[in-house]
Amino acid sequence: MNTCIYTKVSFEKAHGEHILQNFLGSRWTSNTIVTNDVQDKFGKTIDVALEEGLKSIRNIIGTKGGRGDSGPTLKNIRSSKGKKYHVEPGLKPKLAEPLIDISSSSDVGHRVSFELGSIEQVKLPAASRGAS
Repeated sequence: MNTCIYTKVSFEKAHGEHILQNFLGSRWTSNTIVTNDVQDKFGKTIDVALEEGLKSIRNIIGTKGGRGDSGPTLKNIRSSKGKKYHVEPGLKPKLAEPLIDISSSSDVGHRVSFELGSIEQVKLPAASRGAS
């Protein structure tokens, strides 16, 4: 017989509580320390808040989750110049949306410049993508 470390309730066996949170990379679980009821309640409250609060730290260090998934991408982070970035795990910034600048020029008409986070941000005609 086991005793829940939080409620002191006796129980046979539980599904398995992560010793360190799964989102931080834990694979080590125990089915003898916490009841299923407590796991379910904490999983919907405390664990969610902890994961949200540690999201940026996990992104910075690039930690994989317990199931091997990549850390979270931080979305729509604004730079001091107002550009929006998605910051991928390991602090890899990528423009969140294309930046387009159109200006008039007396010698050539108009100048268009743009910055992309990835080529996927441009909708190219099928012929331009190498399709036949």
